[in-house]
Amino acid sequence: MMNQARALLLSVGALALVAPGQALATVAHTDVNGTNVDFVSIQETTNTDLTDPEPLFEQPVSGGADNLVFNPTAFTATSVNGVGAGDPLFANSDITHSFLQLDIVATAVGFFIDTVTITELGDSFLLGPDPNASAFVAMSGFVRVVESNGVAIPSIDTPINMSATFTNPPDGPVETWKLQQVFDITALDPQATRVSIELNNFLQATTDIGSTSTATIQKKVAEGLTITVPEPTSLALIGLGLFGAALMGRRR
Repeated sequence: MMNQARALLLSVGALALVAPGQALATVAHTDVNGTNVDFVSIQETTNTDLTDPEPLFEQPVSGGADNLVFNPTAFTATSVNGVGAGDPLFANSDITHSFLQLDIVATAVGFFIDTVTITELGDSFLLGPDPNASAFVAMSGFVRVVESNGVAIPSIDTPINMSATFTNPPDGPVETWKLQQVFDITALDPQATRVSIELNNFLQATTDIGSTSTATIQKKVAEGLTITVPEPTSLALIGLGLFGAALMGRRR
């Protein structure tokens, strides 16, 4: 219970990454262009005291249309026989986390950001007799509208809040997990043209000291994190209407 309580504490508001005395490293990534939006000012901050590789998310790529895809190769946490890594207060846990920031900017004429979807995929692995072995994942932060119809405005926020816990038993040994949250940007501003995302990502694996058990949780190497801006319904309907008109024209 104490380890899960600490996990919940660290996952809120990126507190784990801004605590006094911690050594932090920030890595800036290259902008990624989409069809109707660009993903800009992409950067992540990692706590170097936890000996995790930097950067954890790594350089994102375009997933086609208006999709930003991260393929993290080493975003994982593992505890073996009660031995974790990187957290002196909880020696039997391995804690891995990074703080991601980016902006989504509308670039197509007349395009407004209606919806943003954040999806994370991963696996958990729990093996051995330890009944207290567990794996935990959390995402927290904010999605903020900071520009309306090309004009900067005071930010309008909505929270990011997703988490999952895996225990052994009954869920082990291997589970594929998915966290997803859909944000209705039109409820914040119907003419949003710039949206900022602040995302604190957190993994924790725990086993009892002296046990003969292993707990691992990791993000998928392929599409571990995806941020999607779907085409607005109005534009899709217009496109469908134009397509239908073209077909009718050909038939005539």
